[in-house]
Amino acid sequence: MNRLINIANTAARRMQLQETLTSAATILFWIVCALAVVGIVDRIVSTAFIPWELLGYVVALGWFLSVVLCWRRSHHDRFQSAAEVDQRMQLHDRIGSAISCDTRKDAFAKVVLDDAIGIVEQEEVEKNLRNFFPITFSTQWVWIGIVGVVVAVVLFTPQWNLFPDGKENPVPVVVADRADIEASVDALVADLQEDETLRDALSEELEALDEAAQLDINSTELRREALRKMTDLQKKLDNLLHDENALAYKETIRRLQSLELPRDEETTKLAAALKSGNFSQAKQEAENLQKKLESDQLSEEERKQLAQSLKKLGEQLSALENANDALSDAIAAAGMDPNLSSDALAAANAIKSNAKLTEAQKKKLLEMLEAQKQASNACKKLGGACKKCAGGNPSDLASMAEQLGAMKMFMTKAEAAKSQCQKAGSGMCNKQGPGTGGMGKGNGGKNNMTETETAQVANRSPVNTIEGSIIARQLFEGGLVTSGETNEAV
Repeated sequence: MNRLINIANTAARRMQLQETLTSAATILFWIVCALAVVGIVDRIVSTAFIPWELLGYVVALGWFLSVVLCWRRSHHDRFQSAAEVDQRMQLHDRIGSAISCDTRKDAFAKVVLDDAIGIVEQEEVEKNLRNFFPITFSTQWVWIGIVGVVVAVVLFTPQWNLFPDGKENPVPVVVADRADIEASVDALVADLQEDETLRDALSEELEALDEAAQLDINSTELRREALRKMTDLQKKLDNLLHDENALAYKETIRRLQSLELPRDEETTKLAAALKSGNFSQAKQEAENLQKKLESDQLSEEERKQLAQSLKKLGEQLSALENANDALSDAIAAAGMDPNLSSDALAAANAIKSNAKLTEAQKKKLLEMLEAQKQASNACKKLGGACKKCAGGNPSDLASMAEQLGAMKMFMTKAEAAKSQCQKAGSGMCNKQGPGTGGMGKGNGGKNNMTETETAQVANRSPVNTIEGSIIARQLFEGGLVTSGETNEAV
């Protein structure tokens, strides 16, 4: 009997699942159709008014509850499912009759049960039950997917605004005219050509930009061509700011910032100027010290002390030749021995033969290596010049400071030129623009310009961040505590 009951229960579960799937598909189909209609209504106006996130949660919860309700309502009892098995498999009510005689113990009930068991084995009812009670998905699920795609497309499109109220005016499209473009290009070229160093470094790019402004094409094509040439100009400036010379200068500045300022010595101002990157001041201090050593205004003791101070400063500068910390860190990060930073040739060979590095990584490391070499050479020359000056011989310390100052000024001007190129594109159109909130003029409009005898010139000055001078000292139990060294009066 248990065998027949299991057959009836299995059939009941499969019928319940199939009916629930069918009902769920029907409900979901009408839900997505309703969402499609609501979405279209929400998009045809100028402003969306449907809270889609909240609506989505409500619809999902409602559909889930409806599926649970359908599952409970589609339950079949044992006798109904047994009758359905007899009907679909044409067993002539054998399983249903046997189950109905479950409580009887007479001979008739035994005959009915044996007959049912025999027909079940003969027809292989358990094996074929899935074929007669299949779980299938109706074509409604396909339509649900199609309508769902339509809903997604509608929701991801902007407002259609098919019924404008006529109060909004079209936003004017501002297009730069030829005069605006030529004015922007001419102003940029003129500014960059004023500086001899930039003019020589950017001669080809400036010539190409000037020629582009003279092309006989419409304003749209002219603006596009001018912007393309300005992009080339920015790339060239960026290369100048990151080539080996620029990297060497930055590394030299980094090393000089680690100088320790001597205390109460004639060379303090020179060391402070080098440490802060004020190379014009460093040049002046170097010339003053050279003149002092060459003059007769110093006593023998003072001359000896000044020479000793210059020698100590020269030793500090010479020691910076081996300050390869940045290169050591980069080599270690690449998975190589950081001690290679002390041997430029070995480091270059190791980088070139490293199969784990990409070509771009090798190029960057080699450029850094070359910059370190140049910075080491510069520190070595500065130290040698200081020592030479200490020995009473003429040195090129002032000229070396002047060269570093020229490089610093070039870097500053290149940065300013790059920023100017970035702003020049917007200067090609002097028309008023719409505000981000609708109609109106961007930036609140622009005042009329009045020509006067004065003009404004934008300059970018370098900013150096270094250790500051001590501005206060305080005694406490245990003695006087200070940090760093200074030549400032307390």
